[in-house]
Amino acid sequence: MLTHLRVKNIALIDDIALDLDEGLNILTGETGAGKSIIMGAVNLALGARVSKELLGDREKPAQVDLVFDVTGTSVEKHLIEMGLLKPEDGGEVLLSRRIAPNGRAVNRLNEEIVTASALQKAATLLIDVHGQHEHQSLLDASRHIDLLDRFDERTVALKGQLRGLLEQYHAKEAEYQEWSQQAGDKERILALMQYEAQEIDEAEIQDGEEEELIASVRLAQSAVHIQEACLAAYGALRGEGDYGEGGVDALNRALSELQDIEGLDEEKLSPILSSLADAAAIAEDAASEIKRYGEDAQTDPEALEEMRERLELIRRLKGKYGGSIEKIRQYREELEGSIRKIENINETLEGLKKDIERLQGQLQKTADQLSVLRKKAAQTIAGEITALLKTLQFQDPEFSVEITARDTVGAKGKDQVQFMIRTNVGEALRPLNKIASGGEISRIMLAIKTVLAQRDEIPTLIFDEIDTGISGRTAQSVAEKLALISRFHQIICITHLPQIAAMADHHLRIEKNVYDGHARTEVAQLDPEESAEELARMLGGTQMTETARQNAFEMKKLAAEWKKHN
Repeated sequence: MLTHLRVKNIALIDDIALDLDEGLNILTGETGAGKSIIMGAVNLALGARVSKELLGDREKPAQVDLVFDVTGTSVEKHLIEMGLLKPEDGGEVLLSRRIAPNGRAVNRLNEEIVTASALQKAATLLIDVHGQHEHQSLLDASRHIDLLDRFDERTVALKGQLRGLLEQYHAKEAEYQEWSQQAGDKERILALMQYEAQEIDEAEIQDGEEEELIASVRLAQSAVHIQEACLAAYGALRGEGDYGEGGVDALNRALSELQDIEGLDEEKLSPILSSLADAAAIAEDAASEIKRYGEDAQTDPEALEEMRERLELIRRLKGKYGGSIEKIRQYREELEGSIRKIENINETLEGLKKDIERLQGQLQKTADQLSVLRKKAAQTIAGEITALLKTLQFQDPEFSVEITARDTVGAKGKDQVQFMIRTNVGEALRPLNKIASGGEISRIMLAIKTVLAQRDEIPTLIFDEIDTGISGRTAQSVAEKLALISRFHQIICITHLPQIAAMADHHLRIEKNVYDGHARTEVAQLDPEESAEELARMLGGTQMTETARQNAFEMKKLAAEWKKHN
């Protein structure tokens, strides 16, 4: 549920913070106090488009924070599975929207920056906002199928299967069209594929060959430098050229000098002589190796050119077939399959045709299963909604769900769904969009929401303008339905009707005050006595009378009695 709401620098709001609880949370206030601002701020936090008119002081950033507690609920599990919540978050979800003075919005989910779409995805699991926009969406028949599908969670899995089958079907159709086009140019395409296969095969590229060639070319290009370095090193060791006495001769001379005096102190000189003998032998061997290495480092122009040409071939094939040796081999394997297919193109087309027919059958079967679920759900909810409408002051109402079949299967199946209704005795069933009364639409939506409430996992429902066009006994019926829904969900309702406000488990008043010539919207948590005073204001209008106060206390008492016994 929504536990905390904070709004900063939105329209007439400087900075307000609301603590919300379970049950029925009612927000009331005079016209123009800022109730619509609160709703605008909430929608902003849920990812709605930023409107400049909604922002307050243009020199300061605006921010809206919504804190939800979903600990131990299915919503927590779904959010974790979607990667939008971490197990270590402890079931707390913070949706935050900050709008800089330049209009740039930054979205956060539990302090991590996310896209507006990710914010909206999380919001769909956390909260359902019902306002004037939703009134209009109910009149859009294309939305009815989505509402119907919310009555049976099994439709979610079936629609997922349907989307997967459709992807396969469209892929096979595209492949069939491609091979059909190729059938008319079979010989040319086959010749091209065979040429490419031969080109790869003849290259016989080996693992690690490119790296070895690069090293060999680099070495061959440095042959002169290698020879010069080896000559200098050999000269330094053997005393050839301009180096005078070489290192090997110097070691041998030192060895000879010490051998003459070895007998004078054999204990100390013998180890030194042994080391010198080893050094002289190592230097002799090194000189011989250096000489041979320098002699072998000959520049062979033809061999160098061959290596360069081989490198160029490998690089050309990489550029042509994928960018790496592994990609070339993969392409070659794919060519093998494509060659077999085009050599047997008639069989290939026949196989694809069978796949398409098989997928068509699976699509039809899945769509039929969806239709069965929808028709069962339609019968159930039609009866439930009709019964509820009777309690909402309709005269002999009838609600029906009309399901017709299309010729093709789409992502939602083959069904077209339209809600039909009769609101008065003697009338025929008509589409919802033929109903002109806003009050009737509000009550119909409330009936749908009431039926959904027992099946829907969304923890928080917000109702704004649910009381449009109603009063008296009808208003009382609406209040009772909201109280019933609040047993399954947290309800936040903005209303101007005292009958609805009297049912509040928690009552907040929105008011506009003037400070230093500036109007500011504020929100106050009301205790039972303050709540009764607010009801009296709603009943009495501009004049607060004792009669209004008595009526207000009586309404609170009756509401408490109703909730106790229903």
